[in-house]
Amino acid sequence: MFLTVALAVITASELWAAWKALRKPLSTANHIVTAAIAILAILFVGYAMPWHTSVSFGWWYALVAACSLHIGAVAWQAVHPSSGTDAGQEAPVR
Repeated sequence: MFLTVALAVITASELWAAWKALRKPLSTANHIVTAAIAILAILFVGYAMPWHTSVSFGWWYALVAACSLHIGAVAWQAVHPSSGTDAGQEAPVR
């Protein structure tokens, strides 16, 4: 039960990081560093947590999918950097 909750929390944090990578205007280098840290964290979790029968394989696939979404968001921001404005808002006139 604890391992399932732990994987759910880690997966949710990865999804949140993917959302922040798309919405928060940071430098490309900063996004790449956070993505590299996320990959290292996923690798550590994968090797450190034992493969218990109480943890469904679906949680592991969800964790890998969330990490992939995070990396995809970083790649998207590297190619199409956000201007810092929301899609529904107009940029200020100067």
